[in-house]
Amino acid sequence: MPIISGWKLYYIDGSVFSSKDGTWAQAPSAGLLFVVVFFGSYPCWRGKDLISENYRRFFLDDETPDASRIGKVGFWQTLSGQFGYGTITDAPLGASLKTTTWLDDENYYRVYNKMLTDTVWA
Repeated sequence: MPIISGWKLYYIDGSVFSSKDGTWAQAPSAGLLFVVVFFGSYPCWRGKDLISENYRRFFLDDETPDASRIGKVGFWQTLSGQFGYGTITDAPLGASLKTTTWLDDENYYRVYNKMLTDTVWA
């Protein structure tokens, strides 16, 4: 299992809460759209610049938006530090849960594109 360097949570209002801001339990619990978990870093070229990026794993609700899903789907972190996603009834016992929501396409993709281009955990 790779070692987790950190994580970032992306909310519907465009705000971001990371593991540098506090613990998973301290992060807001509602209005979450995406979770990115960062692992070790690697060097890569961006144009003429050698930069460092992190390996990332994305968690997002890829289902068709449906008002009946609000408050019933979420992301969680287990007591052992593992991350997951699914219906809230899928969350392991004792896991800290954050619920998802949905919003219009324009704002969804605004936050989505921010998440995709945010390649560095630090």
